[in-house]
Amino acid sequence: MSDKVSTGIQKLDDLMGGGYPTSSIILLAGGPGTCKSIMSMQFAVNGIKDNKKALYISLDTDRRMLITQSNEFGWDLEKHEKGKHFKMLNYDMSNTHVMDVIEDIDKEIINYDPDYVVIDSLSILTMYAEVAAGMEVMHNVGASHPGEVHLSKDTISRGAIVGIITKLKRFRQTVLIIAESPEGDEHLSRDTFSEFLSDGVIEMSKDHNTDKRHLKIVKMRSIKHTLKPIEFVVSSKGIKLK
Repeated sequence: MSDKVSTGIQKLDDLMGGGYPTSSIILLAGGPGTCKSIMSMQFAVNGIKDNKKALYISLDTDRRMLITQSNEFGWDLEKHEKGKHFKMLNYDMSNTHVMDVIEDIDKEIINYDPDYVVIDSLSILTMYAEVAAGMEVMHNVGASHPGEVHLSKDTISRGAIVGIITKLKRFRQTVLIIAESPEGDEHLSRDTFSEFLSDGVIEMSKDHNTDKRHLKIVKMRSIKHTLKPIEFVVSSKGIKLK
């Protein structure tokens, strides 16, 4: 087995000596509109071309919207689903308990046995983990309203993140996790913690003044890489570095 997995973007592969390290957890962090979902879908579709299986877990975007967006780049996800090389799980987190989602992801990875996994997004999962944990503690202590129990959101979200990433590392797939970066915040992720647990971090950004988008390899396990922001564009075939 190769020790690298293609990102689906040729120039990015070249910068990292072939791509992401195999069996690594890669965090794609950035604000809204920085093309995180496009980059992760491009990674999954590229793997399918190499006869690999990809599992895409959407917690934030409607399935039909993702398929429509992918069709714009010529990525026929429904065709790949019929061919058993692609599978999408789509959850409405407002109507689903976060622990049920995590257990379901466990089962799907075991049963479907994908080569690649994408989670879109970790920010949504941890947000609902905080809510679920808070409600459970309130119930256990008999509190009648949130003001009676003082919970540390950091403790709750970090516990959820450690659990999720530990499970994913156990499975040994190559995983891309999307995380929203708070605007005007020095941290890369909303939880401020997942970037330290991940094997690699790519930060994606956009400049409203110049109308340009950039990505930066913040860290990548066992790979020497540039720390400079790299401009990219979105073409009819996906993301391309300039």
